Amino acid sequence: MRKPAEDSGSRCPGLLWVLAALGLYLVFFMAEPMQSLGGALMRGQWIGMYLLLPDALVSQWSSASGSLPPLDRILPFSVSLGVFAAAGMLGYVILAALRIDRETTGLERVFFSAAVGLNLVSTWTLAVGLLGGLGNRLWLLAPVPVILAGFFLAVRQRRPQGPPRAAPAPAAEASPLGRRWLWVAGVFALFILLGGMLPPNEFDVREYHLQAPKEFFAAGRISFLPHNLYGNMALGAEMHALLGMVLLGDWWTGALVGKTMIAMFAPLTALGLLAAGRRFYAPSAGVIAAIVYLSTPWIMNLSAYGFIDGVLGMYLFAATYALLIWRGADRRAGAWLLLSGYLAGGAVACKYTALLFVAAPLGGWLLWRVFVGRQREGGKPGSGLAPLLFAAAALAGCGLWLAKNWVLAGNPTYPLLYGLFGGRTWTPEKSAMWNAVHQPHVFTVRALGQDLWRVAVGSDWLSPLVVPLAALALLGREKRRLTLGLAAYFVFIIGAWWTLALRTDRYWTPGLPILALLAGGGAIWCRGKAWQYPLRGLMAAGCLVNFVILTAAPCAYNPFFAPLAELRTAPDRVNPWHRYLNENAGGAVLMVGEAQVFDLEVPVIYNTWLDDSIFERIVRDPRSGGLRPASEISVELRARGISHVYVAWSEIHRYRATGYGDWSFIQPAVFDRLVAEGVLEPVPPTEELEERLARTYRVAAGAAAGR
Repeated sequence: MRKPAEDSGSRCPGLLWVLAALGLYLVFFMAEPMQSLGGALMRGQWIGMYLLLPDALVSQWSSASGSLPPLDRILPFSVSLGVFAAAGMLGYVILAALRIDRETTGLERVFFSAAVGLNLVSTWTLAVGLLGGLGNRLWLLAPVPVILAGFFLAVRQRRPQGPPRAAPAPAAEASPLGRRWLWVAGVFALFILLGGMLPPNEFDVREYHLQAPKEFFAAGRISFLPHNLYGNMALGAEMHALLGMVLLGDWWTGALVGKTMIAMFAPLTALGLLAAGRRFYAPSAGVIAAIVYLSTPWIMNLSAYGFIDGVLGMYLFAATYALLIWRGADRRAGAWLLLSGYLAGGAVACKYTALLFVAAPLGGWLLWRVFVGRQREGGKPGSGLAPLLFAAAALAGCGLWLAKNWVLAGNPTYPLLYGLFGGRTWTPEKSAMWNAVHQPHVFTVRALGQDLWRVAVGSDWLSPLVVPLAALALLGREKRRLTLGLAAYFVFIIGAWWTLALRTDRYWTPGLPILALLAGGGAIWCRGKAWQYPLRGLMAAGCLVNFVILTAAPCAYNPFFAPLAELRTAPDRVNPWHRYLNENAGGAVLMVGEAQVFDLEVPVIYNTWLDDSIFERIVRDPRSGGLRPASEISVELRARGISHVYVAWSEIHRYRATGYGDWSFIQPAVFDRLVAEGVLEPVPPTEELEERLARTYRVAAGAAAGR
């Protein structure tokens, strides 16, 4: 590799100031209290403990029984990999049809093919589910021969034409981190996948990310769920779990397939960052961006627990990437625009917040290019159609979800925009409660400062690399316009998150790929050796810190090598009462206040916090507001096949404390009276069950006597 010329950046003006600022940031970063641990330890103390006693960390990864690393991950991983491969081949056929496969590098072809194909596979699963075809896996497998034929035909027809026109070979650079560093990214990717293959251990995942596909699988079709409002939202990422369930004929292993695929989106995003860094900055910028992204503990947290925000982040980045290529393309510009719009639609298909974080800003930027930038810069022939092409492609990416909800729920964005569309089972009171919980209400300077500090420094699962390196991108003299545009986009995401969305940290994490690409650009703000050695030290130390954070509890659920059979009923993951019900319930279980019901293997009747209370509907007299006669309640319980009633008082207390719903009717006195009248019989808690703030009741054997 050639040495850079002396005037190409061998000096680093202001390097001492940069190093001082980095050191100060790291001091604040390490001194930040760990909120997930109650603030008892500073981040540096917690990390130092594991660095001094690494066996304390490694011991968390293995089985409590000390068994050898199991091979039971082979099946879910193999199926996930097969679906990913089929999706990639399908996506490549689309790229070839758009004739942009020849305008990309090999990395870009893999990245965009997988991104497009995964949304197509998700949409096909939705279509089959809406038509009631989930009872036969052949409906889902039917396109596979066509995909294989189309893929091999597209590959055969492609002719190598040298370096892609839109991605000229980058100039030689004094690389601070070469491709050899990618093994570091590989280590992080491995643990992310190991975390993704674990059973779910988080509320939202067990409430609807996996529970909704489980119910669709059991019913053999996708339909409206009146008892689970979240199961009626756009579930593009969750369709992979449903696909796994149908292919394997098992909801449990199929759920692990879906969760593993969600984890696979992280290395896929890193692959895109590697390609984007090479295209827009320099080869080492791509390497650093990929490492920074995969090593960020937030990515492990999202992947190991099964959240879909990382999937949304991939589509956000892919849509932005395609739009940036469109901006500089002299050929196939319309195809790149369609690709960007479709990927933006894929983001909306995963989560409605993508309308705010992806579709609106990218579409707005296109409008600006058409009505302002064209006069200023000359524009492109026919660029006045750009916003329409983008919008049409975006609708293709998410339109089936909007249509499904419009037909089944009466609202394409159910349960949002109630004032505009209404919605099945929704009321003005429910809409008001939803808004009270999900919209920010405090807009003070102090609140803004606290939240920005959390984004930049304080969040437990933040990386010491991503923010400071991204900030350094603003010092670079190369690619100033691109850097400022990416920075503006990330600022927009944070601004939209703070002003319009739920201010949970997880909601801004889809912007992490943008920040990671900026970090790659910031790492090469200076090409001199005086900066390269501190950068290598910073990357090495930062990766070590991140590895400790992202492989330790509570950042991740981390028994990476424990047998799945053991984890399926592990006491630290499954509520002991749920295990009791799985073993003893002779019929359906009516859940009161409990919505994370995925691990229950018996029939369950439940509702989420804002859906109509099924228990209240059964026992409450709508005219008097009191209890119905005991005989009527008993008849209703028996008619529904209910053998047990489970009351999650801990969840009910949490809902009341946070303003989630109206729980005024659900009181201990109600259950005491049902026991006194012979409708219910309390199940005596064992020593294991006494610690849980919950009660279980049997439906009394003679409860139907008054029928």
